[in-house]
Amino acid sequence: MEHSLELFLVPFVQATITIDNSAMLVYVFFPNFWGKGYALEAVKCMINYLVETYQNLDFRADVDVENHRSIALLHNLGFVRSTFF
Repeated sequence: MEHSLELFLVPFVQATITIDNSAMLVYVFFPNFWGKGYALEAVKCMINYLVETYQNLDFRADVDVENHRSIALLHNLGFVRSTFF
């Protein structure tokens, strides 16, 4: 019985709190999860948890400039574009 690798790919959301009170957000969602609102809800839950647990966090996320879905997600969550390298 063959299984598609896609069946085993699980999306995740992660945050690293730095010493200067920045919360670096990372999330990975695979194509079979796109466009269903899962990323928005998951990242929103992570942000809510961090706001309740820590005080005065500066949220950050690095995004590939060509990843329009991710940029739109961050805009929907209130992020603003700040720097390009």
